[in-house]
Amino acid sequence: MLCSYHISEHMTIQVKHSLKRMRLVTHTPDPYTKRRILLEINQLKQKANEDILMIVKYTNGLIVNLQKYSVKHILQLRSFIRCCNTVVRGISEISEIPSKDFYNPLERALMMDSIEDLISKLRGPKLDFSSVKVDFLSYTLPTFPHALFNYSYFSGGFNSKREITITPLERTITNTDINWGGRFLSVGPNIILYTGGKSNFRFCCLINIETKEKTIMPEMQNGRRWHAMTWIHGHPAVIGGSSKSKALDKRIESILSNAYCESLDEKNNNKATKYKILTSVEVLINNRWVVYPSVNIGRSNATAVCNHKNVYVIGGNNPKRVEAIEKFIGTSWKILKIKLPLPADSIGVLCTGNDLLLVGGQVRYNIAVDKSFYYDTKCKNFLVADCIEDKCHFFQNNWCIEGNKIRGLRIRSSGEVQEVQISYRLKI
Repeated sequence: MLCSYHISEHMTIQVKHSLKRMRLVTHTPDPYTKRRILLEINQLKQKANEDILMIVKYTNGLIVNLQKYSVKHILQLRSFIRCCNTVVRGISEISEIPSKDFYNPLERALMMDSIEDLISKLRGPKLDFSSVKVDFLSYTLPTFPHALFNYSYFSGGFNSKREITITPLERTITNTDINWGGRFLSVGPNIILYTGGKSNFRFCCLINIETKEKTIMPEMQNGRRWHAMTWIHGHPAVIGGSSKSKALDKRIESILSNAYCESLDEKNNNKATKYKILTSVEVLINNRWVVYPSVNIGRSNATAVCNHKNVYVIGGNNPKRVEAIEKFIGTSWKILKIKLPLPADSIGVLCTGNDLLLVGGQVRYNIAVDKSFYYDTKCKNFLVADCIEDKCHFFQNNWCIEGNKIRGLRIRSSGEVQEVQISYRLKI
């Protein structure tokens, strides 16, 4: 068995290289910053405990058939407290941070960078006691710990084949090397890592969204488009996607052509390119793409998200919509027993405590939905959430968190790119 923390040292790098002795460079976390983050988390946990007492006190005089609301929310608050405890233990154990190319939001904050911005994005659950008897209590989901492990300063998406829109900064990025078949991941408050795409499947670059400066990075070992991006073991990662292939089964080729053609003209003229669905995973470590364990099910247009030490891959096509959810555990991917209630691709996914919020998605080519679901990872079930009012899907799973406000860029069924604010409320 391999240790997950040093998995990169056990993975094969498929390039020619020579071994040389290197001095390990580490960073010491700033004590004040560490105390500040732990204090904020403990305050969130204390508030959750106080909310439990408030729920019990508030519901004592209500009729029995309404108690299911309080019981469910108490369970959610206790789950949130467990999440706080887990993250607190993880942060407390950090004594040094290895020097590397990219740092996740928590690591960057511990090295004294934008601590107040990060703190402002950590919000616990919010209770709203209403006088309406039918729905006497609303529960706003926490944004913690999403912003600790996923940069949440801005949201971006392609508004055309070669132009990225950034919100709320109201900026656009146009470059001949990028296109909407590629995917990008926020790796800093104003930096995105762009990978893959239509023209050069192996292409990789960094883009500063303020200066629009582009820095070419090493190419991926496996070219891809329509893939997912997230953080694995504290490093940027690409998962799955599609690549060109000359040897596809004709039946699958036909389905893929219908699912992925980029315009009606291309579809009607039968000019859609042949693609192969990928299972491969690569992680960018020390300026090199390292091959990691593959997912069990190949998928394109899937969504990946990092929640502390857990990484999830959700939805996608292969070539039909995939209902299976995979979780990276230790050094391998495991298919969870629970299935998506509505198989789709391009789902928006956010971390809320130990659980996940799934928003929108595409159930067929250019057919999006207005459904959203709350995945309870402890009870292993889905609840219907009330988050969006319009049908939409999300090719880029990146979000802007401002307090309890969540903003993203969605693609409507009409093809229009539009900013959307996610409501973190549940229907029970």
